[in-house]
Amino acid sequence: MLELINVRKSFGERAALDGVSLSLKQGQILGIVGESGSGKTTLARIACRLIISDRGKILFEGKDTAGLNKDGIKDFRKAVQIIFQEPLSSLDPRIKIGQALSEALEIHTKYSEDRIEREVRKALADIGLDQSFVNRYPHEISGGQCQRACIARALLVNPRLLVLDEPVSSLDQEVQATIIELLLKLKKEKALTYLFITHDLDLAKNFCGRIAVMKDGKIIEEGSAKEIIENPKEDYTKQLVKNCLFEPPPNVR
Repeated sequence: MLELINVRKSFGERAALDGVSLSLKQGQILGIVGESGSGKTTLARIACRLIISDRGKILFEGKDTAGLNKDGIKDFRKAVQIIFQEPLSSLDPRIKIGQALSEALEIHTKYSEDRIEREVRKALADIGLDQSFVNRYPHEISGGQCQRACIARALLVNPRLLVLDEPVSSLDQEVQATIIELLLKLKKEKALTYLFITHDLDLAKNFCGRIAVMKDGKIIEEGSAKEIIENPKEDYTKQLVKNCLFEPPPNVR
């Protein structure tokens, strides 16, 4: 579904990505794990075309995203949605949750006002928020509820791939578990594919089928979650494993 081939990106003299190649198959959850500054967030934004790589190719469903025309880019932005680390900063504090969700449909569809309202209310129900949230502002709800609203907004346009950039790192452990459960439920119901960015190898072990380990802008090791945890090959990965407790969060299987 998604393939990065020898992708490079520098900011000034610093190489944020240095020849990164990876492949994500439809239906997979691929975790990108590494410490802060390893290049994970740059990779996430390049995968979504929020920033453009200096070199290399990004293929989505076999098509080079650099060659997309205006309509192709619009279709790509519907198909690939991103969930950010800080849910509160992802929502405009000046508008209510219902309006924030409605805008996604106004941009990407030609639905009537009545249908947009129905779709927004259904999306909130799907992620476990009642209808009162339509009229609430972001500062009036919790961080976990804000992240649920961000997930609902992304799902409104029926994406096929979600890029999850540290989606639970700003939440406490109990709320993390509920969001992870929600993401697993939605993946099954909507046949989604996930690119999951995290610094938490413990979480990646429980959530991801495959894991790629990043260090200094490069992927230094990749394999099944079981392989990475039980038989790490690189010293850096061994240290990450050593630092983990490997106790699953509450309610996460």
